[in-house]
Amino acid sequence: MLIVDGNRPNSHSVINRAIYPHTVYGQEAMQYTDKEKRKLVNRLSRIRGQVEAMQAALEEDARCTSLLQQATACRGALDGFIGTVIEHHIRQHILDPKQQETNRAKAAEELIGVVHSYLT
Repeated sequence: MLIVDGNRPNSHSVINRAIYPHTVYGQEAMQYTDKEKRKLVNRLSRIRGQVEAMQAALEEDARCTSLLQQATACRGALDGFIGTVIEHHIRQHILDPKQQETNRAKAAEELIGVVHSYLT
């Protein structure tokens, strides 16, 4: 287990720090409406289904072009999910005038780091 600052964090925080190294800690969680959250969960469920279909096709020796078409559809769906989360982050943490300027700057830096990691 990873030891952070001499403490044993719970497994969730270890995973978040490993996967999301640019996270601004102490920032409030993103608040989604029930409708927004349901749409995102549904999108992830569809992506999961696409990945499972791709795996099954591979195990059944599907044609390369078929696998590539499924992979690009899956990537497009994931890109849509990412775009939605980025838009929400910008609206809630950067553009919201109720946020303190230092928090807005931290949120912008966090987003820059995540987008940079995604693109490179």
